[in-house]
Formats: sequence, C-alpha cells, structure tokens
Amino acid sequence: MASSNKKPCQVWIGRRSFTILGGKRRTFRDLYHESLAMSWPKFFLTVASIFIATNFLFAFIYWLGGDVIANTQGGSLAMLFFFSVEALSTVGFGDMHPATTYGHLVASIENFFCLLFVAVTTGLMITRFARPQARFMFARHPVVTMMDGKPTLMIGVANEWHNAVLDASARLWILAEGKSKEGHRFRRFVELKLERVENLVFFCHGRSSM
Repeated sequence: MASSNKKPCQVWIGRRSFTILGGKRRTFRDLYHESLAMSWPKFFLTVASIFIATNFLFAFIYWLGGDVIANTQGGSLAMLFFFSVEALSTVGFGDMHPATTYGHLVASIENFFCLLFVAVTTGLMITRFARPQARFMFARHPVVTMMDGKPTLMIGVANEWHNAVLDASARLWILAEGKSKEGHRFRRFVELKLERVENLVFFCHGRSSM
C-alpha cells in the first residue's frame, strides 16, 4: 500500500478532538456536518461573524454607488452598515431606505440573501436543539471483584438527566489488538458479555455490572 503524504486532519465533535490520518478536510462540502458538530460557543461565533462580515460587504457595495440610501449622512459607511443590519435582520425602521435604482437593486439582492441566511440558520438551530442527547456519568475507576464465584468487572453508571430512562439497554466493546495467520497485526472490536443487558428503569443514580 502506498503511503499517503497528506497531513493529519484534526476534527472536533462536541468537546472531543479526533485525528484522521490520510483524510482531507472538506470544510465547504461538509459545512452541514461541521455546523452540527461544533460547540455552541463556536456555532454562535461563526454565525455572528458571517452576519457582521455580510453587513460590511453590503455596506461597501452601497457605498460604491454613492448617496443611494436616504438619511445616511451622505452615504456614510457606518450608517450604510447599520442600514444593512436593519435590512438583513428584516427590522426595517423606515428612516433609511433606498433612494435610487442602484440602491433598490442591491437591497433586493440583500433581501434574497437574508431569506437564505435566516432559513439556514433557523434550520441549524432547530436541528441542534432537537437532537436527543444522552448524558451519562461514569465512575472514575472501574472495579474488579468476585461475583458468583468469578472475577467481574464493574462500572458505575448514572443518568445525569433528572428523569428516568425506560427500557434502557447497554453493550460494551473493547478495542483489542490481534494478529492474522499471515502475521499482520490489526485492531478489532470485541464485545464483552454483560451480566445485565437491559434495565427496565434507569434513574438518575444507578450501577450496572458486567
């Protein structure tokens, strides 16, 4: 197998960092996944940055046309920025408005972009809020003790949500190194047999043994 010269790609999923070897980061192609995987502070910072940058861009386009927006102190760039904010956020106080054909044309393009921006941002917000997230707390150290006459690995698990999870089920896997008959070393997932696979009610405090 030919070796890859690509640099390791680091991605963040929630608060955890993963390193992908031989992969290529495709930010724009995976924009939807990136938007859902990033943390909430980074998500809000990204949306705010796009919002501010877009308003500066349209303010500059208005400024190129001269005094195209009424009541902007002769086409002041700062006032044009605030007009763009009002237009992009669909507030529209009414004091500033397009006064020329050029202004109306740019405002129409900005309004179209506003529809897309609000729709995409709202969809991402709803998707992020609607995703079910489990919150389980694990004991810091597992314990090996005797149970039914044989050594048993026990792991303390608790539900962080203040509710009860019905028909809870669990599976435990470990990543073990193996070796093929040809002498190749590889890693594989091995499922461990649990003492209790299902739990009728899983409260905010509990323990499962295996």
